[in-house]
Amino acid sequence: MEQHSTLEVHEVEDSHPFDYHGAKKEAPFRPDSYPERIPLEIDRSGVYSPEVAQPVAQESTTQEPTRRICGLPNRIFYLVLAAALLVVIGAIAGGVAGGLSSKKNHNTGLDGSHEDPHEPDPDNNLPGDSTPPTHPNVNILKESRLASSNGTDYNGNTYRMVFFQDTHGAVIVRRWDSQSNSWATSNITDALGSSSTPLNPMKGTPLATSSIPYDYGSEVDLWFIVPDSSISAVQLLSPGDAHIDQWQYELLDGNDSQKTQPGSQLTATWQSCWGGNCTGYWLTAFQHPSGNIFVVNGSDPDTMTLMVESRAVATNSSLSLIPAYPGTFYLISESPGSTGDIYLNDYVESDGGWDIGSSNALLIENVQPPSQTMQFTYLYANSSGLMVIALLPNGTVVAVHVDIVSSSLSVSAIDFRGGPSVNFTAISADQDTMFYGINNDEILRYTPDETDIYGTFVYVDKVYP
Repeated sequence: MEQHSTLEVHEVEDSHPFDYHGAKKEAPFRPDSYPERIPLEIDRSGVYSPEVAQPVAQESTTQEPTRRICGLPNRIFYLVLAAALLVVIGAIAGGVAGGLSSKKNHNTGLDGSHEDPHEPDPDNNLPGDSTPPTHPNVNILKESRLASSNGTDYNGNTYRMVFFQDTHGAVIVRRWDSQSNSWATSNITDALGSSSTPLNPMKGTPLATSSIPYDYGSEVDLWFIVPDSSISAVQLLSPGDAHIDQWQYELLDGNDSQKTQPGSQLTATWQSCWGGNCTGYWLTAFQHPSGNIFVVNGSDPDTMTLMVESRAVATNSSLSLIPAYPGTFYLISESPGSTGDIYLNDYVESDGGWDIGSSNALLIENVQPPSQTMQFTYLYANSSGLMVIALLPNGTVVAVHVDIVSSSLSVSAIDFRGGPSVNFTAISADQDTMFYGINNDEILRYTPDETDIYGTFVYVDKVYP
C-alpha cells in the first residue's frame, strides 16, 4: 500500500470546496481502496437495508447539519431569547416606574410638603440645626437643658442632684448621696404619672433648681415650663435619704401672673436671710410676656417683684441668680442690641421687696446677638472670687472672674482637660465647685484645677448614662 502524507490534497470526482466553518482539523488519510460510506435509506417495506451508493457526475445532494443552541435550532432559539428579553425589560421598566411613584408618595405629605417619616425626630434636633446628626440621641434630648444643686440634709447626709430631659421629654434626675456613695436615676415624670395632674414639661424647657446648702435644711426644688408657658415646680424633702421617687408638686401662684414669655429662660437659687436665724427661701426669676424680668421668692410666692425692665434686657435672655450674702443676690442677664453685652446687677432685700444695688458690672461685651443657646452658670471658686461661666452661641465656654475684694474682672476661655473632646450643648454647676455639661449624649463632670482655677477644668467622671 502506497503511503501518502497527510498534508497531501487528493482530488476525487465528487470533491467539494473545503468547508472552513465545519472543519476543525486537517483531512484524515484515505487510501484509494477505502470504500465510500453509505447512507442509510428506508425502503418501501419499512426496514433498513444497506444500499451501495455509486459515485455520479452530478452535484452532491449532501446538506450541512442544522446548527443547534441548547437543543434548539438557531432561529427558534433567538426568537425565544428575544421574547424573553422583552418580558424582562418590561418588568424592569414597570418596577422602576412603581418605585419612583412610591418614593414620590412616601416623601409627600397630605399638605403637599415633602418629608420622610424615617428621618430623625425633629423634636430631637437643636432648633435651626439643618445638619443631620451622625447618630440620633438615645439618652438625652438633644435640646435638653441642665440644672444641678447640692446640699446636706437634717441627718447630715450630703447629696448632689443633676436634672435633664430624656429623648421623650421626661424630666430625669441623677442623685449622688454620701450613704451609698453612688449615682441613682429617677424619672420624675413617671413618678408623678399617676397623680391628678401629671407632669407635662415642654420639650427643651429651661430647668432651674435650688437646695438648702446648710445642715439645718432639707429640701430640693425644681422649676420648669409647661406647654401653656406657665411655670410648674416639684420638690423632694429630705433629699439625702428619701427614696429618689418621692417627688411631689409644689404649689405656686394659681393665677396667670407667673406666665412666661415664649422662649423665656429660668433661674433659681436659695437665699439665706439676715441674721442667720432662719433657713431662708428660694428665689426664681423668669421673663414675663411683658418682656420684664420678675423674681418670685418662697416666702411670698404669690408676689412678683420687678427686677429688670424690658427695655434693658434682651428677649429670651439667659438668666442666672447668684446668692451674694444674706439679703443680697446678683442677677446675670443679656442686654438688647445687635451685639449684646452680659451684665451683672445686685439686688438688696428691703422692706419685703428688692432694691437694685450699686453694682452694674459689664462682664462680657460684644457677644454675638442674643441667642437661646446662650447659657449662664456660676461657681464660688474661693473666698474672694465669683466665677461666672457662660456658654456662648459659638460653643466656647468662658469664665469671668469677679474679684469681690478688688472689684476687678478678668475673662478667659476654659480649657477642659482629660475625658473626651467636648462641644457642650448645655451647662450647669452646683455650689460645691462641680461643673456639668451635656456632650455627645452624655453628662460629664469637671472641677476647677487648683493650680489654674479660672482657666482649666479637670475631668472627674461621666454622670450619665
